[in-house]
Amino acid sequence: MVNMNGDTLKTAELQGKVVYVYFWSSWCNNCRKQSKRQIELYEKIRQINLRKKKEVVFIAVSLDDSERLWRIAVSQDDLHLPNNVCDTKGWKSPIADAFGLRKIPSNFIYDTQGKLVKRNVWGNQLDSLLVQRNSLVPN
Repeated sequence: MVNMNGDTLKTAELQGKVVYVYFWSSWCNNCRKQSKRQIELYEKIRQINLRKKKEVVFIAVSLDDSERLWRIAVSQDDLHLPNNVCDTKGWKSPIADAFGLRKIPSNFIYDTQGKLVKRNVWGNQLDSLLVQRNSLVPN
């Protein structure tokens, strides 16, 4: 998928990294409420990446069908993520189908081997998994 700068995110770039995928949309009120939390989590992860020279990749996938509304929501919510992507196909997006999405917000955590570890984990449990224990990040 293409990010806000027009760069394509390739799955080959994710190999050997912990990957956190967050699905949202501009029209989803609950998703918009989660935006602040997602940025806080991203900033914590970014600091761990810098300090420990490890990498957790954070990907926000919008299910918007309007690029304009997606960009407005990103700006309003300050959802400043390098891997913020949208293909403007909404629920008809192949990625929504590939992940078997039934609702948003949704999230998925993959380990360094590309194995799904957790789905739809939020709050302190998410923090614990990705930040505090840092158990999925390779040594």
